[in-house]
Amino acid sequence: MAEISMDEVRHIAMLSRISFSDEELERLRHEFRDIIRWVDKLHELNTEGLPPGADTETCSTSFRKDLTKPSHRADVWRTLAPWCDEEGFKVPRVVE
Repeated sequence: MAEISMDEVRHIAMLSRISFSDEELERLRHEFRDIIRWVDKLHELNTEGLPPGADTETCSTSFRKDLTKPSHRADVWRTLAPWCDEEGFKVPRVVE
């Protein structure tokens, strides 16, 4: 069973660009550990002889109809946006 270190949790937080307190990082470490244990438990299942995707063969999906609905005009949305121009909404840059 794999354990996750605090350095790994800090690295994940840095990659996600989210800052956490030390208490939150410790809680996340325990949550990651529990997820890893759950995945390890799934590896114990005997899948010998099952074709790939066997569990999806009996599933049925029901899709709703893709219907258009009236929406607010663009000028109404622009009044609610912190930054916008005639071409669209401006958002803060995420990727540097």
